[in-house]
Amino acid sequence: MRRSLRWLQTRIFALLRERAANVTFTFALAAVPMVGVVGTAVDYSRANAARTAMQNALDSTALTMGKEAADLDATNLNKRANSFFTAMFKRPDTKNVSLSSDFKAATETLTLNATGWVDTSFSRVLGFKQIKIATTSTVTWGTSRTIEIALVLDNTGSMKSSGKIEALKVATRNFIDAMKKASKKKDAIKVAIIPFDTHVNIGPANKNAPWIDWSLMDAAAGSTYSGRTRDASNNYGDADDGTRDDDDRVNKDSWTGCVIDREQPNDVLDTPVSGNSATWFPAENCALIPLLPLTTDWNAAHAMINNMKADGKTNTTIGLVWGWHALTPNSPLPQAAPRRRPSRRSSCS
Repeated sequence: MRRSLRWLQTRIFALLRERAANVTFTFALAAVPMVGVVGTAVDYSRANAARTAMQNALDSTALTMGKEAADLDATNLNKRANSFFTAMFKRPDTKNVSLSSDFKAATETLTLNATGWVDTSFSRVLGFKQIKIATTSTVTWGTSRTIEIALVLDNTGSMKSSGKIEALKVATRNFIDAMKKASKKKDAIKVAIIPFDTHVNIGPANKNAPWIDWSLMDAAAGSTYSGRTRDASNNYGDADDGTRDDDDRVNKDSWTGCVIDREQPNDVLDTPVSGNSATWFPAENCALIPLLPLTTDWNAAHAMINNMKADGKTNTTIGLVWGWHALTPNSPLPQAAPRRRPSRRSSCS
């Protein structure tokens, strides 16, 4: 018996002294948590990839549904959102996917929430069978500020060829319709339309405005204007010889509502009209249709576009400057909202 106990004791001490056995024993004990930790990183990497795909699909769904949300009830909104999201999100490793929607009409804000579960492979040894993923996407359709747009449209004679004027009409109507659809709130988007050639037509209703310069239409031959002597042969409206003189149009009541460039440098500036005649707009006659100031009257915009005709020569500058006038609250087109100056901040450190 003593010999047997002594033999067992010797063998135990030998096992304790054997380093190779200790390494094997230690590795065996550590193998399970090591596999679990490495496997967890793999599983969470898979779950993160699924979540990224879910976020991308949800963002696309939110952007698509944002413009329709105001026209749908809660049930149809959720149904359409789920249909679009399901078509976008293709991850068979994600189970029990669900989507919910919340639309707040007061702020035109749509919030979508999506959740799902990704089955684990390695993390199961640590007791984790699934990883939950969740994403949120919020879009606001519309704006808290008024958007003002001026469309400066070339109505010159060169637009007659190759169907250019008709193509311009189609493109402008499509743009107007897009703005109408986007304008969910009253007066959220306003559009001005400025047809131009060498003139811009501001409308004959402005004939009594104090900023109309009648010098070109009322002065007699032999008088001077802007330092030039008027000559009966200088017919700006007829001959288009590059002068501003036009002797054969003298009746304000027959004025078609057109103006030409102001005196330099005001011809390229938004200088407010004042008592200085250099800030006034010289009256002329032309065949151009009247411009449309900033408006939300989409029917009036369509009617005006349909009446555009290509004729006359080109002065791009006058069109661009009147587009500028339309977007500032000064006369002769005061419909634009006042511009807020940026606040100035100072700091010390």
